[in-house]
Amino acid sequence: MAENTSINAEQIIVIDKNGNLKLIAPGEKVLPGEIIVEGSSGSLVVNSVDLPEESDDIDAILSAIVYGQDPSLIADAPAAGEGNGSSLTTSTEIERIGKSTIAETSFDTSSLESVGLSKTQSLTLLEQYKAYRETGEFQIPDPSNGLVKTAPTLSIQEVDENGVINEERAENGIQVEVTLPIGTEEGDKVELHDGDGKVVGEHLITEDDITNGKVEITVPTPTPDGSYEYVADITDPSGDKGPRSTEVEFELDTTAPGDGEGDNGSDVAPKVLIDSGEDDIINADEKDVGVTATITLPEGTNIAEDSVVVTFSDGTTDTIKLSETTVTDGKFSVAIPAAAIVDGQTTEVSAIIVDVAGNESATGSDTADVDLVAPGDGEGDNGSDVAPTVLIDSGEDDIINADEKDAGVTATFTLPEGTNIAEDSVVVTFSDGTIDTIKLSEITVTDGKFSVAIPAAAIVDGQTTEVSAIVVDGAGNKSATGSDTAGVDLVAPGDGEGDNGGDVAPTVVIDSGGDDTINADEKDAGVTATITLPEGTNIAEDSVVVTFSDGTTETIKLSEITVTDGKFSVAIPAAAIVDGQTTEVSAIVVDVAGNESATGSDTAGVDLVAPGDGEGDNGSDVAPTVVINSGDDDTINADEKDVGVTATITLPEGTNIAEDSVVVTFSDGTTETIKLSEITVTDGKFSVAIPAAAIVDGQTTEVSA
Repeated sequence: MAENTSINAEQIIVIDKNGNLKLIAPGEKVLPGEIIVEGSSGSLVVNSVDLPEESDDIDAILSAIVYGQDPSLIADAPAAGEGNGSSLTTSTEIERIGKSTIAETSFDTSSLESVGLSKTQSLTLLEQYKAYRETGEFQIPDPSNGLVKTAPTLSIQEVDENGVINEERAENGIQVEVTLPIGTEEGDKVELHDGDGKVVGEHLITEDDITNGKVEITVPTPTPDGSYEYVADITDPSGDKGPRSTEVEFELDTTAPGDGEGDNGSDVAPKVLIDSGEDDIINADEKDVGVTATITLPEGTNIAEDSVVVTFSDGTTDTIKLSETTVTDGKFSVAIPAAAIVDGQTTEVSAIIVDVAGNESATGSDTADVDLVAPGDGEGDNGSDVAPTVLIDSGEDDIINADEKDAGVTATFTLPEGTNIAEDSVVVTFSDGTIDTIKLSEITVTDGKFSVAIPAAAIVDGQTTEVSAIVVDGAGNKSATGSDTAGVDLVAPGDGEGDNGGDVAPTVVIDSGGDDTINADEKDAGVTATITLPEGTNIAEDSVVVTFSDGTTETIKLSEITVTDGKFSVAIPAAAIVDGQTTEVSAIVVDVAGNESATGSDTAGVDLVAPGDGEGDNGSDVAPTVVINSGDDDTINADEKDVGVTATITLPEGTNIAEDSVVVTFSDGTTETIKLSEITVTDGKFSVAIPAAAIVDGQTTEVSA
């Protein structure tokens, strides 16, 4: 076999036409096409046989080897159209694989071939150059068989740039590629050894292997994970071993982040949670703000070295180095791209942990539905420009008064088209800040409408109450906002201390004279009631509602009548003045909000029937009988006047002596009112003295009653 040694004066080295190195004795025949490398006194002399005229160039090339130069650089490159030659190895640079350094060249043999060397001879020369570069010596044939074999070259494709083989690359064993050196022959055997010298793989060389220049040996993946090294050598059929290759070291890491018990080395995946609220649905607001996914790392994750590969439903991925992000309590968040959030679809986020060796954990994932369309027609902000209609039930005046508040005020809502009564809710906000969320499926909705009570705390005197509403679907999408307002006036005309906001009522006086009785004459003339307004009455806006005893009412706008010193009068309807009954007039002051003052009232008796039978004028055609006591001649003389003349009055039937009076009028214009209860009436008669002034000579005296 070949050995590394110094050249001595007795050795003759020959490179045959196939590129093999041989030792021959001095005087031995040299075959055509062979190159002789002759040693002499420790120096190297190169001779050639049957070579082209460019032998001087060949001498220069061979001599360059002695000085460690690149022999391929001695001659010019081949002309255009000539052969491209070949290189010594398949690699073009010096790589560090694991902890071993393999020195490789990028020699182009075309320059050697251009001066007449065969490709195999050129490769042999370059092999010698490589040996000289590595050892400082030439490889000289073993005298026992005359052939030289250099060390094989070893490479492992599964080893990554960090010198690591992960679980995925080691899944089908470790493929070791052995590049065969010049001189390898059919029948030789390649053996792979581990760091302990144990043979872990072998291969018997075939003619095809020599043609290919390399063989591949698959070594079962060793256990456990850790550091390993492989080395190769070639043994010929006689058992002679050639030099060993340089060791190739690597780290085997087949354990993924996690507990290492599942597929791909782990059954513990990262946990993924899409931050879509409790409903697992992403709505338009959430998308606008930005949706994130929170990823919880499995135990055993190496934050200093591992990465997380996140895949979104739009096909994009995000590789996150954990050392470059903030991980708190084993968790971190990642933003979901807007393109992965599509209305009506399901968005998915999946994640795996990848260690530096490329081992992957199991996959964790989460999904969320996407609903970006709000109730309504979907054309406005947040998916809708159609809002629910809100109407505060405050009457036609848009003002809530005390009575309305006491009875309870409601707001009526009309839902926009597209509202899903089975799933949607309405969120109602009141002006006192309270909110009422109403599930439409739990209330009665008629013709798209429903009502809700306004809290009393939201109805404050002197302020404006407001009710607003939005429709919210199951995903949380919101319609536009509908609202309504109403003024609030809870204080009635008056001082505001009584029921319904006031205890001061208007004053009512029926103008019935001093006796509080309406008689026939007063009724005929027309009876009025005078109303005095309470303090605080707003004459420009308030009204007075007057109610009469016949049930009729009259509403009087104060701005449309004359009010003097806070007073005005109203006529009492004749139908409200009934003989023998009591007539009543009541009044309240009502402001524009409908608040009412306390009630003021007055009453008066009604007596429309005169004494007598009630059939004459003024209620009676029976008058008292008056007889002047002037004797039989109906003439009053001086003696009678001096004595005093009386008139006897006979009362008509029906006269009430206990209550009635008789008004006697004399011809001098004087009158006398006589209460019958205060005089003596005998048989319906009584007498009254005629004043002397009413008895004038030559005139007629008259007494009426």
